[in-house]
Order: sequence, then structure tokens, then C-alpha cells
Amino acid sequence: MSGIRIARRDVFWTYANLVLSSGVNLLLLPLILWALTPDEVGQWYVYSALGGLSLVLDFGLSATLSRHVTFAWCGVSTIEKQGYTDQQLDGQPNYPLLRSLVAATKWAYHLVGATALLLAATVGTLHVQHAVHAGSIVDKQLTSWWVYVAAIWINTSMAYWNPLLRGVGAVAETGQANVAGKIAQLLFTSAALVAGFGLLGVSVSYLASTFVFRWMSKRYFRRRSGLLHESRDEEGAYSRSALLRTIWPNAARQGVVSLSQYVMTWSPVLISSGFLGLRQAATVGLTVQILGIIKVFGNALFNAFLPQFSSLRLTGDLDRLRARVALVLGSATYSILGLGTLALVVGPPGLHLLGTDVRLMPLAYGLCFFLSEWAVNQYALVSGYLGTANRVPMHKAYFITALVGTAGQFLAVSRLGWGLWGVIVPPLLASLVYNDWIWFRRAATDLRTTSLGLLGRSLTEPYVFVATRIGVK
Repeated sequence: MSGIRIARRDVFWTYANLVLSSGVNLLLLPLILWALTPDEVGQWYVYSALGGLSLVLDFGLSATLSRHVTFAWCGVSTIEKQGYTDQQLDGQPNYPLLRSLVAATKWAYHLVGATALLLAATVGTLHVQHAVHAGSIVDKQLTSWWVYVAAIWINTSMAYWNPLLRGVGAVAETGQANVAGKIAQLLFTSAALVAGFGLLGVSVSYLASTFVFRWMSKRYFRRRSGLLHESRDEEGAYSRSALLRTIWPNAARQGVVSLSQYVMTWSPVLISSGFLGLRQAATVGLTVQILGIIKVFGNALFNAFLPQFSSLRLTGDLDRLRARVALVLGSATYSILGLGTLALVVGPPGLHLLGTDVRLMPLAYGLCFFLSEWAVNQYALVSGYLGTANRVPMHKAYFITALVGTAGQFLAVSRLGWGLWGVIVPPLLASLVYNDWIWFRRAATDLRTTSLGLLGRSLTEPYVFVATRIGVK
């Protein structure tokens, strides 16, 4: 059977990608703070928040496509609306099914890209104009927003190459393509800011770097999968419309989850920019950015091993699956809580040395915010694991939590005058009611253990993983 194997090079390139992605943001941050005014920094964070819609509007296609590609790569005879079949085709990849999956999703992503373009150009523009008029930015600088809109459109329309790579187990190649794109962004943005192009230069550089990433992703996928060497007569073996009808139910559920996660991540920035001003939005946005970098690093192993989760389900290797899930949960815990506390302590003096007026959240606010986001991240990871069984039962709970949390933020900031506490406390309370514990318990049951057993192992498995690889007994 064509299983997914995660080698050291896959883990290395996953971390290399994440370190460079984080490194690009950190390396560019002093330059951005130096070259842009606090209002422009706040405007850029508003762009980033609205740009996150490009990840949401694929409405679960990315995760669902990657999962089904893995099933096809492992040789299943067909795909199911719920769950997966144990039938394999002589242990070889099902190339006709794989080719049909690729073809069926291309037009879907072009439709999603057009939707992203429409929303960014209308609703997004209205919010940007409102935020800009509340600050000290002149209207002509909104040109940078229209360039960013173009980047959102291009990114979304061609977003299928990355999950395809991961679906066939090309984790290292995914990292390499991302590294190339980030290096291009670093070089282009640095040159643009030094040359004095300001926020427009940042947007143009972001747009240009997307072409580098997409070109390399497409090249790596074709080389890894070998689809170009397969007969095109096989392409019609599976109905594209039937595949989309099969994929859509779980993709829609995954899309609700993605939309809810987007709202929970970026609502503090959007609400701050609307009611607390661009300077306060810059403070919230910078804190969210630092947290995002830490979360990306902490979730690196999850992203590396995710294709293998589906493969291990097909092979029935429960012991290895349990160890891998505990490993990714523990890695995220130590990273977010440890590095988050460190960032809140050393961040303020570091920003002071840079001479910028943009600040992180004060320590008390920041600690509460990071603790809340750790809990959200943990149930996001176990939900991602549960999704590898091609079942997405958490979409309703995610949607309700995001809706209640955001409504609470709006009321707390606009009506009650809670300030920063108004964007921190309501989402935390909404998550504690249900999501923070139910999905962890569901994952433990799926792994045939208890919640306490999974929690305890998640705290020890990172040590076992590292010790095994450095030869410590």
C-alpha cells in the first residue's frame, strides 16, 4: 500500500518554512515600523485581517481535498461523503481518481477566487475606507489596498497546489516552495520600503511573491505525483460532478470551521480598528501577529504529520497514531505558553529600542489573551485530527462560539467601554462553555484513551520524540 511516510527532511523543511515565514515577518517588522507611520501600520494589519478571507473562502476545500488526495494516493478505490473505504487497488496510487480530483477542484477554486475578489472589492473596501478616514492617511494611498485585493484574488484562485502537494506526502517540497516565496517577499519588500514606496510597495511585493510560490508548488506536484506520465484517457474514469457532490458536504462543514476560526482570530483587530482607533488596532494587530508566529511554530509538527494521520488510519496503526497526536499537542502547548510569555516580557523593551510608537498589549492583557488563544489552538488541533477520519462534526459548535464571542466583543467595546478587555474576555468565555473540552474528549475516545491520559502523554511525548532523535536514553 502507498502509505505516507514523514522523514526527517519533511520535518526539517516544515520547520525551515515556518522559521523563515516567521523570520520574514520579524525581519520586516523593524523596517515596516521604521518606514510606516503608526496609522499605516494599523492599516496594514487591517489589510492582513481582510486578506485572511482568502483562506476562509475556499470553504474547506483545502483540508478536504488534501485528505481525499491522501486517500487516493494510498490506493482507495473511491471516496465517501463520510468516513473512508478500506478497499485498496493493489497497493498503488489510484491515478484516475487523483487526476479527477485535481480537475474537479480547479474550476471550484477559480469560482472561490472570484468570490474573494468581489467581497474584498466591496465589503473590504468599505471597511478600509472607514478605518482610513478615522486616521491620518490620505485617500490616494488606498491604491495599496487595490493591489492587495489583486493579491487576494491570485492567491485564492490558485490555492489548490499546496494541499495537493501535502496530500501526496510531499511535505518537504511544500516547505521548499513556501521558503522560495518568503525569500522573494523579503527581498521585494525590503527594496520597496528602502526605496520609499511605503505601503504600496509592501502590497506589490506581497503580490509578486505569490507567483514564485505558486510556480514552484505546481512544478513540485507534477514531479512528485507523476501525473504527467499517466494516460489522459484515464481522466474521465470518475465523474467530476459526482466527486464534487461527494466532497462538498464535508467541505462545507470544514468551511464553517475555517470561517469561525478566522473570525475568532481577526475579530479583535477588526473591532479595534472600528471602535478603538488605528493606533489601538496596531497594538492588537502586533500582538496577534506575534501570537500567530508562535502558533505557526508550535503547530509545525501537526502540519508535518497531518497527511500521515489519514494514512495511519488506513493501516490501523493506532499506537503510532496516538503517539503522533500527543506529540503535536505537547509541542503546541510548550511553544504557545512558553514563547508567548517570553514575547510579552522582552517585547516592550525591544520595541522601545526600535523607537516605534506601536506597542504590544500590556502584560496582564497579553497573558490572558495568550492563555485564551492556547485553549482555542488546542481544540483546533484535535478538531483537525478528527477531520482526518473524513468526519467534521464540530462545525455548528464552532459557528455558535464565533458568533457569540464576536457579538460579546462588539457589545463590550462599543457599549460597555471595556477597551482591550472587551476583545479578550468574551471569546474566552464563549469557548469555555463547550469547545474547550468536548473535542479533546472526542479525540481521546477516538484514540481509545482518556482525556487525562491524552493530556498527560502530550506533556511527555515531545521529550520522548527529541530524546529518541538525539540518542538520549
